[in-house]
Amino acid sequence: PKMSFGTGHHSTTRLCCRLMYNIVKPGSRWIDVGTGTGILAILAIKLGAEYCFAFDNNIWSVENSEENFKLNNVESHIDLSEQDIDSIVLPESDAIAANLFINLVLRTMDKFYSALKSKKGDLVLSGIMIYNKDEVLDEAKKAGFELIELITEDEWVAFHFRAN
Repeated sequence: PKMSFGTGHHSTTRLCCRLMYNIVKPGSRWIDVGTGTGILAILAIKLGAEYCFAFDNNIWSVENSEENFKLNNVESHIDLSEQDIDSIVLPESDAIAANLFINLVLRTMDKFYSALKSKKGDLVLSGIMIYNKDEVLDEAKKAGFELIELITEDEWVAFHFRAN
């Protein structure tokens, strides 16, 4: 990592990775929302996904992710873009990985659901402190998600939701 967020050593990244190991299916199509250094996009491809759309609103993150994709020989499977979560229209996908701040998660839950509903896709979500867990669960349920699994590390929580 350079000047972008995400070294891969934070609890929320580890939690997302642990969930993804059981979710990524061969040939699946993923979105890495707020890719940071690209760790979750890289993992999705290394676990067998055929494609990942990764984006971040920070140019340093985009540049660092691009370098990391090349270093991991996955760049041909990932489309990378500098985009803002509030203005982007997410493509239909099999799954989304989003390791984000709570304010972004809450206001984007309906957008996540729209991208996943036709395929009854999976949402791996973290960046959430354990004391915000119920707020995220309520918002996810309102959007149409079903909770599949919830895991914690230290004071952080990660969710695996599925679009109904």
